Amino acid sequence: MSAALSGARYGSVSGGLLFGLLCVVWGSTWLALKLGVSMVPPLSFAAARFLGAGLVLLGVAAGRGRLRVSPATVLPGAVLMIGVNYGLMAWGLTRVQSGVASVVNFSMIPTATLILSVFYGRVRCSAGAAAAVVAGAAGLTLLIGPDFRIGRLAGMAAIAAGAAAYAWGAVLTKERPASDPLALAGWQSLSGGVMIALAAVMAEPVGSRALALLAAGMAVGDLAFLTLASAIGGVVYLMLLARWEPGQVAAYAYVCPLIALAEGWAAGARLPGRNGLAAILLLLIATRLSLGATPVRGDTR
Repeated sequence: MSAALSGARYGSVSGGLLFGLLCVVWGSTWLALKLGVSMVPPLSFAAARFLGAGLVLLGVAAGRGRLRVSPATVLPGAVLMIGVNYGLMAWGLTRVQSGVASVVNFSMIPTATLILSVFYGRVRCSAGAAAAVVAGAAGLTLLIGPDFRIGRLAGMAAIAAGAAAYAWGAVLTKERPASDPLALAGWQSLSGGVMIALAAVMAEPVGSRALALLAAGMAVGDLAFLTLASAIGGVVYLMLLARWEPGQVAAYAYVCPLIALAEGWAAGARLPGRNGLAAILLLLIATRLSLGATPVRGDTR
């Protein structure tokens, strides 16, 4: 949607408040995600999460009489932001600590957004942009460090690839405005959930045992929390994306990893060592450089 339309419809809610809510919601999901994929096959768990979130959002949108969104607008987010990103993230979290996973994800999104924004002509290619890419690569390399295990490396690579897909989906969604973020988030969640469910059917032992695991008490509570977080976060993100440039919205990448790392530490996860702290610092520098990229003058898309 255009910035004017978004401002008229949601003008009573400030961008800063939306941004703060987004950081709290998305930063608090990583420990719950790690718990969920430790109890239920990862793709099945992710599919249930987004199918549930999509149904909730579309139910609310239907009550407001605003269900209509063009397939061309839904498709980039459904495939890239939900299907590819969260499918790979769920699988990667079975091999990586939740705090480390959040750092990889939240540093890769703004860096990939910067690269794509340069490609699409939304920001200028500069020394700062190149430095952001170098710092990001160095941080990821240092984060792997001496603990070079194929499973851990594969998990981090899956999370990074998913984050890059998410960034691409965000840039394409910005190019295809929708009249209502609630309906758009609902269709994206439902369609992406279907995509992940199809992948689960092909890759996991989906059957009565998987359903029983999903129905277990702790899994139900965890899934309910993540479904609600997906519904709220998805709408808030699209509201912000309608007001701000993708690189500005991606500033949540500063805050969310700190929330996720604090949660993981409180739950007993090992604190990062010197290499880990240096890697996190480099990735945050890469994030800052990415978000500081200069928009192309006159580009108001």
